[in-house]
Amino acid sequence: MRGMNSESVDLIYLDPPFNSNANDAAPIGSKAAGAEFKDTWSMNFVSDRTGGGERFRALTVVDVFTRESLAIEPGKSLRGADVVKVLSRIVGERGAPKRIYCDNGSEFVGRLVDLWAYANGVQMEFSRPGKPTDNAFIESFNGSLRDECLNLHWFDDLTDAREKLQAWRREYNENRPHRALDELSPLEFKAQWVEKAGQNFANELAQKMGTPQKVEIPH
Repeated sequence: MRGMNSESVDLIYLDPPFNSNANDAAPIGSKAAGAEFKDTWSMNFVSDRTGGGERFRALTVVDVFTRESLAIEPGKSLRGADVVKVLSRIVGERGAPKRIYCDNGSEFVGRLVDLWAYANGVQMEFSRPGKPTDNAFIESFNGSLRDECLNLHWFDDLTDAREKLQAWRREYNENRPHRALDELSPLEFKAQWVEKAGQNFANELAQKMGTPQKVEIPH
């Protein structure tokens, strides 16, 4: 586990189920499985090297409900300020989630991320120390990223790494089928869910207005 930041905040761990032992506490992954649209993200880091041996890391952020990759941000030395910058960019594009799952590394538990979370009304949910599988969704995503991109490509430099990572991210979001999404890609699943949710809302509105017939939403 990475060292704790001197300005670290209190961590939040999952309580064990009633009448169970602490070691049997439900992992974060199982709790996050009940996520709703846009309300839950998960994030972590992956690391690699360029062809010249220069080490870099990449912050990965995933929407738990749609499995959409929201960001893969590489950098030589990513700190709390970089995490805040990436999260702020995503929030500017799609709004803030209700919660974010992550480990208790110093980049995530420091004061900057804590202040950002407070200002945006986001609950930070930290996995238990030494239990990376608690955050199963991002671990699975990072495993795919490593197998399908990092292990297959030679990166000339950080710029080259950023371009290849973004190309893989687009392919993953647009064309990668997921068993949990009925073999749809994240963006296909998202579009389908939005359409169904919009239709349900329109039908409920029609019923409240005394016109229970189906309302078609123009595309």
